[in-house]
Amino acid sequence: MQQQLDVTGPEEYENVFPRNVPKYEDRLSDELVIALVGPIASGVTATAKLLEDLLSSEFNYQVFKYKPSDIIKGDSEKVSEEIGNPTDFATRVETYQTVGDKLRQKYGNGYLASKIVSKIAKNRDDNDGFQ
Repeated sequence: MQQQLDVTGPEEYENVFPRNVPKYEDRLSDELVIALVGPIASGVTATAKLLEDLLSSEFNYQVFKYKPSDIIKGDSEKVSEEIGNPTDFATRVETYQTVGDKLRQKYGNGYLASKIVSKIAKNRDDNDGFQ
């Protein structure tokens, strides 16, 4: 039995986002999806590296990482912004926050998460994974 997931947002990713997401007990994969969230300099990157090392070395998992900041940088032109490569920490934080806010204002609060889910779905498809 499939659980219906309502999808709202721009047409650009509506066709890629999975409409029917299986319930946990109905899934056919040993796949793990782990999301780490935290402010800049909170240790998320270090924690992700530790998890990656553990999962790949101890459990033979292939690890793929998706970062909202990569989406923000890649989609910045959609809100008439260019991020470039700010070297100053405070400038980098402010720039990414501003562009991320503009993307969420234009496309909805779930935009960044939806883009990451789309990347996961594409990766699954490219690697003969389960949908």
